Amino acid sequence: MTMNPALSSFNHVVAFEVAKDSLVIHVLPADKQSVAANKPKAIRKVLLAGMRRNAKEGLGALLAVCEATGGYERHVLAICLELGIAVHKAHGSRVRYFARYLGLLAKTDPIDARVLALYGLKTADLRLYVPPSPEALALRDLRTRRDQLQHMLLAELNRLEHARHVSVSRSLKAHIASLRKALASLEAGIAACLKASETLSRKAHLMKTLKGVGPATVTAILAYMPEIGAFTKAGAACMAGLAPINLSGTASLPKSSSPPSCESSSSRSTPSSAPGSLGAMQKPLDSEDGR
Repeated sequence: MTMNPALSSFNHVVAFEVAKDSLVIHVLPADKQSVAANKPKAIRKVLLAGMRRNAKEGLGALLAVCEATGGYERHVLAICLELGIAVHKAHGSRVRYFARYLGLLAKTDPIDARVLALYGLKTADLRLYVPPSPEALALRDLRTRRDQLQHMLLAELNRLEHARHVSVSRSLKAHIASLRKALASLEAGIAACLKASETLSRKAHLMKTLKGVGPATVTAILAYMPEIGAFTKAGAACMAGLAPINLSGTASLPKSSSPPSCESSSSRSTPSSAPGSLGAMQKPLDSEDGR
């Protein structure tokens, strides 16, 4: 018996395989492919052409699909929102398992673009991308930079322990002092960002009522899981990689063979850690100097 994926509610899909400077675009049901620059003007031209064709041929609901690619997908998302086109930012692991289901083991940009289009066409109940608020974006930027400096500080402190030459020690100490000053400034900026937003401030207050949840953990969750509070506690645990998923049927398989258990609406990775390891972030981030 052959099982087919359920069709989504979208009949017309424009998929973008995103690279830093270019896009491979696959359109269904036309099953046509093209290449364009990863620039707002080029993306707008492609989508406007798709909208005109959709209206002319009565293709039904239009969906744009792209994968999370560390920020290079931002132009696609922004233009879709500007034009009022539904867009889904797909989780790369889910799309890869979908390709395996179709028997497509090879991986090239043209193949991936077509797989993305099929994924959008045949997957039911896809979460549509909802942009974070400006306050949440600002908090994420500040928190990301804070984490970068925290890791730098930890590295310099470790180097200082083994420094033997006086000039090297002096240089390290100066850099450590500079990093600590910059961290203090960022912490103040993060606190001001939380205070300025009623929504973020309310969520932060609620989280701090839990035993063991400190300011660093609160800002990490708000920055990297802005959807918190919009779904159930089970969904939040699943998104953070902390849900007790039963994998007894795949116990003999390597961990890399197990499909992802859930998908967030933004499908992103945190700068500080791999997806699903938010809990692992808390120890170095809540302790002084990351030690």
